Amino acid sequence: AAFYGVAAVLAAVYLVMLVHRQGGPAFVIANIHNLIGITLVTVYTGIETGFFLFGLTGLLYATLAEWVSRWVQWAISATSAVFFVSLIIYGFLVPPLHPLPPEWVVTFAALNGVGSVGFPLTVALTYRYFVDKAEAALEAEYEKSEALLHNILPVPVAERLKQNPDVIADSHSFVTILFSD
Repeated sequence: AAFYGVAAVLAAVYLVMLVHRQGGPAFVIANIHNLIGITLVTVYTGIETGFFLFGLTGLLYATLAEWVSRWVQWAISATSAVFFVSLIIYGFLVPPLHPLPPEWVVTFAALNGVGSVGFPLTVALTYRYFVDKAEAALEAEYEKSEALLHNILPVPVAERLKQNPDVIADSHSFVTILFSD
């Protein structure tokens, strides 16, 4: 219960940090908050309830967090993996502090199984949607630049420019230039 009081304060802190464009530290705090919560609930209710499965979500969403460095992404993923494996080992070796009735265990196991798959799937599909949208916008801009290039230069010259940007001019040994007004 005390953790959830602290968790509410932590959530407010990292939301304020996000508003002030401090996404990296906020992301780290949110992951620490997540891993501590998963650990406490698993220790308290046991491994059978499936709360430990949410340790796997850190492996996915940490690698999708483009606003933090690759080092932070790998550190969060590795930490999530260590917590996940540790909770499995702990769950097999130590009984829960407060065993739940079987119907609650089954309910939590089902909900946490669906949630631990559904959450990363939602994140991955959302990520894929925005990547596809960005690629389509990039393709449209490429088509615009190609059209502009072909409006300015003849097609053979434009193609030569794309192949070798150093020399695109044709060479003529004898040329007469007439300027008239």
